[in-house]
Amino acid sequence: MTFDKFIMLLQLKIFVEDKELLQCEFANKFDIVLSKSCLEHIFPLDGSIKYLRNITRENVRFIHVVDFGNHMSTKNPFMHIYDNTPESFYKRFGKTINLYRPSDVMAIHENNDFEVKMTPYYYFKEFYNKPLHSYWIERYNKEELFLKAVIFTDAIGSAS
Repeated sequence: MTFDKFIMLLQLKIFVEDKELLQCEFANKFDIVLSKSCLEHIFPLDGSIKYLRNITRENVRFIHVVDFGNHMSTKNPFMHIYDNTPESFYKRFGKTINLYRPSDVMAIHENNDFEVKMTPYYYFKEFYNKPLHSYWIERYNKEELFLKAVIFTDAIGSAS
């Protein structure tokens, strides 16, 4: 099959819905799920991933690229996150991101029967010069805290 034919067939099968996932109803189950810088904005993530499990086939293929930064124009993408508790961050900046860290997103997938593989994409510790709030230190190691982007994929075909 040529690439042009593949793209044409893909366009016939792509479905885009501009609603919250939990408000959508689908006639069929999905074989492939792709998201880029989306999961970090979803509230409630647990319920949405559970729903995603219900609307996908057993051997679903997926790629989720998650940006764990603050989504602000700051010198360091974690500025204002780690010097606050989540509650303080939300009070000051609103609920624009859910503040889950990579291990949280991994666990949410696993708890909803997804076989998932986590691939760190890049870290960004440069220019972070504020103290870390105990909320973050007690729950995560420093390496995970400065993991800016992660690619989550299905684990089908992965070596265990």
